Amino acid sequence: MNTVRSICLQYMLAEAFKPGLASAQQAFDAIWRWCGTASELAVRLGKGMNLPNQGALSTQVVLGFVGQLAVASLMPPKALAAWMAADRIGRTRMEQETLGLSAGELGPMLLSTWALPPDLVDDVGETARVLVTPARQADTTRAPWLGLASLCHHLGEHPEDGHIGVCSGLAERLSAQAQTFHLASYLAHPALARLPAVLASHDVQSCLSPASADEAGN
Repeated sequence: MNTVRSICLQYMLAEAFKPGLASAQQAFDAIWRWCGTASELAVRLGKGMNLPNQGALSTQVVLGFVGQLAVASLMPPKALAAWMAADRIGRTRMEQETLGLSAGELGPMLLSTWALPPDLVDDVGETARVLVTPARQADTTRAPWLGLASLCHHLGEHPEDGHIGVCSGLAERLSAQAQTFHLASYLAHPALARLPAVLASHDVQSCLSPASADEAGN
């Protein structure tokens, strides 16, 4: 049911965000692939870790892509290729320079105008801020949840890092990248001690395979 809910939500967002120009289609296709993989990963991680309210994590992860979809709709066509090629830090800089707001800010603003529950909007916004916020500055009870959602976003775009995690190198890999430097500190929370084992499970690894990622994007 959580998977079905996630798929329905993605279709609803697809109706809300459609590329106005053919040049933007490639960016939208990529974002939808990331979203599909990330949302399915959230379902499987939630199940594997026996999290309470597992559907909420998947919903939060899907809505976390609203800002990027909005940016893809607003970014000048000539800048789209460079924006897509950049990492999340680079994209955020481009968004602020070109639009005045980052995707992490635009997403919660749109969700608020859609009258979604304030707590859910806050969760989406705080997940986006993991990019620039150390775990020590986050609410200790919310840090594991925010870290999981942010990890799903990252692995949706970079599934290869999920395979590295099986070899116990995920923390080092994340710490070495500017876009995931702070995320690594969230995943070190004791509440996520089982994460490496769940990440290494066949169910989760199959979600990160190229074939599964393509299927999620479709």
